[in-house]
Amino acid sequence: MKKKLLYAAVCAAMSGTASAHNVDFGKAVETFAKLSAPILFGTRGTIDESSTESISAAEANAHPERLLTVAPGLRVSVASADTNLGANIDMMVLWPQSHPTHLIASRPKARSACNA
Repeated sequence: MKKKLLYAAVCAAMSGTASAHNVDFGKAVETFAKLSAPILFGTRGTIDESSTESISAAEANAHPERLLTVAPGLRVSVASADTNLGANIDMMVLWPQSHPTHLIASRPKARSACNA
């Protein structure tokens, strides 16, 4: 369903671009994403612009969730703040597939364990 909806929106945006010289394809896709966010992403919208905020290292260590800017309707919680975790995370998936509520990250076995 989501793929069909996205495909239809891209086709509509492209056909509008072909027939009207002043239509911005990127803007049309952004508008579609914002309007379709509840269906496609389970959020109440999209992020309007990149974050320009900066926090100190001490604050980042104390509150790592403040390092993220998320779309309206999303919450952030930290499961682990282990300093070497980021370098070891390999694959991530949103779960469940329909209206995801969680991001599940996988830390693969050490290379030596795989070769054993």
